[in-house]
Amino acid sequence: MARGRPLWDRTDYLFLQAAIVFAALIVTAVSVALPLWDWARDNPLFGFIETPAIDRQLPASLAAAEPGASLTWDGVIQVEVADPSAGLRLVNLIPGLLLSAAVIVVAAILYRLVVAAKAGRPFVPAAVRDLRIVAVVIFAASVLIPVAGAYAGSVLHTAAVADDVVFSVSASYGLNLAWIGLAMLVFVLAEVFRIGQRLADDVEGLV
Repeated sequence: MARGRPLWDRTDYLFLQAAIVFAALIVTAVSVALPLWDWARDNPLFGFIETPAIDRQLPASLAAAEPGASLTWDGVIQVEVADPSAGLRLVNLIPGLLLSAAVIVVAAILYRLVVAAKAGRPFVPAAVRDLRIVAVVIFAASVLIPVAGAYAGSVLHTAAVADDVVFSVSASYGLNLAWIGLAMLVFVLAEVFRIGQRLADDVEGLV
């Protein structure tokens, strides 16, 4: 009787490697390349300012916009700055740069782990180290990206709103608990790989 197709073969590994590369490219394009393209073409800068909803009306203190900026209200304030400064664009680019950097590092490590698995050697010392690096990167991103986003929002708020409204970066800051949970899960996976590596070494020593 002919053997069926393996549950996981070389083609699956190739698709997984391609998916990792594609995901990293998409994130980088959306979070970094597109804002840079808009900057190069002098397109307006778009952003959002979070503020409490008041009968789905734009709060009176935020109703006046600076020259060259427009505000619309739909749960959050959508901001458009027609002629933003280079500094404003740079600040609003920081969250995307941090996200892109984190995704590229994680993607590179995952790609290397897939290559090791395809070669039949997933439980190697480098895999444990790489998984710990992934966990640290994810945790750092869960802290730094919200901070950068809150700061960028405060700068955009200052540039777009005419009234002198107090805006607290700390008030809009929030940890991404899903990312923190994912980082902890990867730390656990690294420990599983460490145990797997030790067992593999013990088996190899008995042969």
